[in-house]
Order: sequence, then C-alpha cells, then structure tokens
Amino acid sequence: MNAIEMINYGDAKDVLRASVVSEPEITEKQVLIEVFATAVEPYDVKYRKGLFGTDGKLPVVLGSSLAGIVKEVGPEAEGDLKVGDRVVASPHFKGYAEYAAVLGKQVAKLPDDVSFESATAFALSGQAAYQIVNDELHVTSGDLLLVDGANGAVGLSAIQIAKALGAHVIALVRDANLENESAKYADEVVSNLDDVEFDKAFDVIGGDVLADIVVNANPSAKVVSINNETEYNNVENTYMKSNGESLEKVVNLVAGDRIEVPIAHVYELTQDDLIQAHLDYEQKKYQLGKLVIKVK
Repeated sequence: MNAIEMINYGDAKDVLRASVVSEPEITEKQVLIEVFATAVEPYDVKYRKGLFGTDGKLPVVLGSSLAGIVKEVGPEAEGDLKVGDRVVASPHFKGYAEYAAVLGKQVAKLPDDVSFESATAFALSGQAAYQIVNDELHVTSGDLLLVDGANGAVGLSAIQIAKALGAHVIALVRDANLENESAKYADEVVSNLDDVEFDKAFDVIGGDVLADIVVNANPSAKVVSINNETEYNNVENTYMKSNGESLEKVVNLVAGDRIEVPIAHVYELTQDDLIQAHLDYEQKKYQLGKLVIKVK
C-alpha cells in the first residue's frame, strides 16, 4: 500500500518520504480501516521535529487521526463494529497510509451525513476537548468557563462543547485579528484577564498564557491544562486518551450541528502535499481551521 513515512527526525522536507509498504495485519482486538482522510495534528508535527525525543523506532507512519471504512474486524475487537462501517478514530499515528490497523475500542461509527474530511478535523481535537470539558472540568449549565487557544481546533471544540452543556464561555484571544472569528463561537472574547471572572479554565497554550490564568484565577477556580505544566499547585495536568466512547459523543454533537471544526485547507496524500501541509502548519499560514489530508 502507499504511505508517507517519517524516516528520521527533522524538517518535513528532509524526513517525510513516499513509500510502498505492506498492508498491516490486525490483531484479535483490532480492526482494519481503509483510510479516506487524515489530518495534520500538532502532536505529529512535534514528534517529527523530535520535541518528544529522538529514540523512537523508525521509519514510522505518522497521522494521529483518520476516518474511513472498516475492511476487517478482529474476533475480540470492541465496539460492535462490522465490515463496511464508516468510522473515525484517533490512534497513535498510522493515518498517513491507505490502510491502518486500529484497536476497536479507539473507533467510533460515523453517520452518513458527516464526511470523512470533517471527521478527521475533529477526531483528536474534539475528543481531547470533550474529555477535558466533560470528564475533567465537569462543566455544567451556568459555569463560567475560560478557554485559551480559541483559534485552534482543540480550543474551538472546547468552546462549542461547553456551550452545548450550558456553560457561559469566555475565549482568551491575544491576537486581535482572530477576535471576530472566536466571537462566532464564544459568549465573550477577551484579550486580557483584567476584571474577568471565571470558575473553570481550560488551558491549551501553556507558558505565559497559563501563568496569566493562574494569577487571575480565584482560589476556588479549577484549572486544567494539556501542557504538562508542573510548576503550579492549582493546575491539573491531563492528556487525551484515545477512546471510542468519548469520540462517539463528539460525533453525535457534530451530527446534531452542535459543534463544528472548520477546515482551512485540504491536501492530497502525496509526499509534496504532506510536506507542504506540515510547513503550512508550522508557518501558521491559516489562522483558523484544520489542515486535512484526503487519502481517497
């Protein structure tokens, strides 16, 4: 099958290569998915650059979100999946290829009215946002929730999920050019936290932005970050755990028009296009929306 492999750590143009590799064989708990779309995820870009270390096994097929059609089901695969099902998943890599073997418990069924491209746009970001907003922050009606990184896919998903749960959502946006875009989704958009009241906060960015949130949070406020910031006693750190059940909740919200993740641009699964997609992400060519890769 055709795939784009990462052959080393470094710049996209130096390490992403088109390859012909063997179609994966599934284990008893996996399903084989014919991939129709994938996306450029921040995790994949950081991994390729070596920001998580450089001792991983190479070559590797990146792509931490994918959508497609089930072609084979392992006898012990979870999720009541069958051949022919339209599905979406957020596995650890595997998406930059024509087929992927994924654990059944990481897969969610996809309604016919949600495209493969749209599904990959929210597969990882929407799932991460749902788990933090619902499972970690326990957002409910009437909560005052602050979200930074509101122009990114995770931040946008978090805003919309929280609003669907009845919260009043405040988007912290430092770039004036993005305030109008964020205003389409949040109840309020602020550029600083002077006199801003919130009882829960979801940090996507970390660094100085998180430091500002910590300084301005009242003692009873709950702050959750996905940036592994360990210097603050009043910040809980967490990360997305690939789970078909939580992904299905996000799918249902998308199908019900409760949330959307805009698509900034669609590329093809070729070496040149994928390199360009990674460069566009790093250079922030598009201020809002997901970079999606069409496989078929």
